Amino acid sequence: METSLHRAEILVHRGMPIYRNDMYILLQKCSQSKDMAICRDAHKLLAFCGFSSLSALMDPCIRMFTSCGSLLEASLAFSNVSEPSSYTWHAIISAHLKLGLLNHAFNLYYNMQSEGMLCSPIISLAMVKGCTDQNALSEGRILHFHIMSCNFEADLALGSALIYMYGKCGSLVDSEIIFNQLSSRDVVVWNAMISVYAWHGHGHRILEIFDKMQTEGLEPHIVTFSSVLRACSSLKDLEKGRKIHGDINRSHLEHDVVVGSALVDMYSKCHCLTEAQEVFDKMPIKNVVTWNALITGYGQQGLGYPALNLFIRMQCNGVKPDKITFLSLLKSCDDTNTLDQGQIIHEQVIEDGFDSDLAVGTTLVDMYARLGSLDDAQKVFDTLSNPSIISWGALISGYVQQGHGLLALGLYSKMCQDSVNPDKAMLLCLLKACANAGAMAQGKHIHDKVIRGEFDSDMRFGAAIVDMYAKCGSLDEAQKVFLHLRQRDIVSWSVMISAYAQFGDVMLAQQCLEEMQSMGLKPDHGIYTSLLTAYSHTCDIQEGLSCFESMKDNGIKPRLEHYNSMIILLSHAGTLNEAGEFAQTMPLLPCTTEWTALLAACRAHGDINLASQCFDKVTKLEPNVASGYVIMSNMYADSEMWEDVEELKVLRKCASAWKKPGGAWIEVDMEMHTFLVDDQSHQDTGDIFAKLDKLKSPMRAHGYIPQGADIKLSSVVV
Repeated sequence: METSLHRAEILVHRGMPIYRNDMYILLQKCSQSKDMAICRDAHKLLAFCGFSSLSALMDPCIRMFTSCGSLLEASLAFSNVSEPSSYTWHAIISAHLKLGLLNHAFNLYYNMQSEGMLCSPIISLAMVKGCTDQNALSEGRILHFHIMSCNFEADLALGSALIYMYGKCGSLVDSEIIFNQLSSRDVVVWNAMISVYAWHGHGHRILEIFDKMQTEGLEPHIVTFSSVLRACSSLKDLEKGRKIHGDINRSHLEHDVVVGSALVDMYSKCHCLTEAQEVFDKMPIKNVVTWNALITGYGQQGLGYPALNLFIRMQCNGVKPDKITFLSLLKSCDDTNTLDQGQIIHEQVIEDGFDSDLAVGTTLVDMYARLGSLDDAQKVFDTLSNPSIISWGALISGYVQQGHGLLALGLYSKMCQDSVNPDKAMLLCLLKACANAGAMAQGKHIHDKVIRGEFDSDMRFGAAIVDMYAKCGSLDEAQKVFLHLRQRDIVSWSVMISAYAQFGDVMLAQQCLEEMQSMGLKPDHGIYTSLLTAYSHTCDIQEGLSCFESMKDNGIKPRLEHYNSMIILLSHAGTLNEAGEFAQTMPLLPCTTEWTALLAACRAHGDINLASQCFDKVTKLEPNVASGYVIMSNMYADSEMWEDVEELKVLRKCASAWKKPGGAWIEVDMEMHTFLVDDQSHQDTGDIFAKLDKLKSPMRAHGYIPQGADIKLSSVVV
């Protein structure tokens, strides 16, 4: 470029003429270079040759300065033109539109007409596109009126642009009016209408208009097919997708990379991976979109390892993964068995430089949190420069799912310090955290946020708030919220019945069930579990058995938790033989919970023979769980069977069955305080132990005598 300009300057200095066509070509080359210094030298040469007022050369000159981002010099070049042509006006108006200065472009548009220059379809088209880019609906309507006054409404390019403009600005009705008013419609117009329906999520309308287009004898283009296939994907309309696939084959477009990628995506989202793979394998050219479509398909069906294998093949074929690739791969890791796969992908993310991307980082946090690797989730989260609400939500949700409600609430406090406001999903998660941690003060704070956010009409929040208050020990608050719910679904009733069961109020639980049934709702598995739990608290065997049988009568197959509740009920009632027989004859294999519950009941009722059988079951199922050893040891100690106690100690040591330190927490001024056995790290430890020392004497004076066996075996000090 510099060489061409230098030669032109030499010619001028030698007194040789430069023709307009040569200058036009030179200005176009300068525009492509986007080098401001070269463009200014070209403009100087233009002025030196006396061409600065010529409209034909000012058009490329304006575009040249616009390409360098200098609107000032483009405007100065325009001001030197004595009689601007339609092309020159188009150049300066386009320059303002390119830089997002829509109001200035409109001023120029009006000035052009006031100076007697008639508006042209090409200028109107540029203005419509400017309104589309700026989402300027009001200005677009005014422009549309001008276009009609100029009798341009029959222009198909303008018609398509107006359809796009109204659709992009949110006025689907206006798009449809223009589409229907056009006397003739080409493929571009039909594609414009299809795109508008796609923006608004009207998949059914896309398929309808596609059929109408074919009825009118128009041949769909690549853009048409890709848009219609995306509609089939969103609607999961496999039958229609297959029909369109036949149309594509008849149009000989099946090997086009855009259409082929859309077909792979459609079959993948319709859960037809075999057909998606067939289309994929037949494609001669595959780009990153094609690979992503199939990788996403495998990932969405939980086939993480095939997705990873595709990822490896993709790179072997020289296709570089992009952000979408990694997002799809990370989401495909959906169970703990795929943690190693997730770690491999994480390494590749770092290697390819996507670890600084917020969306990828957030998805990494979510993956590690879902797979239970909270340490890794926290490490990735700590590297995020500006975590979004989704990033915070992924980590907090992970802690809640793993039962770490206190840590989740601590993270929430940090999030608030960073001025990040919780969304609906976050508030639901926080209510669960408060319920798990028993943090009622913080729960009330979250409840207040729900009310202020006007989310309380959402039935999910109603059930979550009732559950939170119940699990925090406030049945009155739970009842109050439940009674004020505008609508109650099966989840709301289930939570309230569970609350009554938790507090041992069988009568109210039954009344709640009856009221629910009177509204036409049928109890589910969860409600029956709650009722059986309530009967186990009252040791009401008859009602419990009746409830268990009615569940089967209502077509609900008992699950393990129902059998567990029945064993606990029979154990608590002291009918140990019946409980043991129930456990032996149940169609599902009892787990550790049932046998441990029966073992504890054996200790309470002094049945050492049945206890030995239960203990054998517990240790076979989970040999390293401490609870069975502790109960059996205490039972032997109660009976002064010290040799058995010592033998059990040896067995326990071999199995490494040690209890985790016991813990407790309390909430003071919306701050949770956690205490563990033998842990003296709390800042107020000295004051706490001093208070305990003061309480020992009054406790003994009131007749409290600790059980010796428990002291010896559990190392509990009062």
